[in-house]
Amino acid sequence: MRPDTAAHDRPRSPFAGCLGPAMFAYIAWTWWQVSRAQIVALPSSAAMSPGVGASLALIARVLGWLLETGYYVLWWKWRGRALPFGWYFQWTAAISMVDLLAEAIRREGAAGAWRMWLVGAAPWRGMEAGSWAVALGDVGLLALVRLALVIQAQREALAPIGWGPTGIVAATWLAGRLAAVWTHDLLGGARLP
Repeated sequence: MRPDTAAHDRPRSPFAGCLGPAMFAYIAWTWWQVSRAQIVALPSSAAMSPGVGASLALIARVLGWLLETGYYVLWWKWRGRALPFGWYFQWTAAISMVDLLAEAIRREGAAGAWRMWLVGAAPWRGMEAGSWAVALGDVGLLALVRLALVIQAQREALAPIGWGPTGIVAATWLAGRLAAVWTHDLLGGARLP
């Protein structure tokens, strides 16, 4: 096989060549800033500085990207298909920019119909939301765009694949939402200090 054909068969990266590390650094820095702003906005003063809290949140976010990537890589390996770990990790980080956009819209504050359609109604509800509002309150068009991008990235890497990625991504997303409902219900009955 010719080298240009092999390069053509590889799925495209979300970051162009040498821009990969710079783009990843930008995404990490932006998430760090968002986390810091969220910590600073908390009504009570925390025991740690906002910078330390934001750094811990960024580490947790990167670990979440690694877990999501590992989950899908292992799922497809179990199904006899190869989803490249490093490539899919890049896409997972890149797709999180949709979540950054949703967070920026949420921080605007004022509830408007267009904002609720984009990011869901949860940011403008009271703190006493029920379990289903907690699980589904941030579902808007941007959440659906994120799911569509995850499906498209998997379809591109696994081509020809058909509708397989749609099923696993949708089932995983729904399972996560159900886990949020059950967790909220479980913790809702407990008295935590």
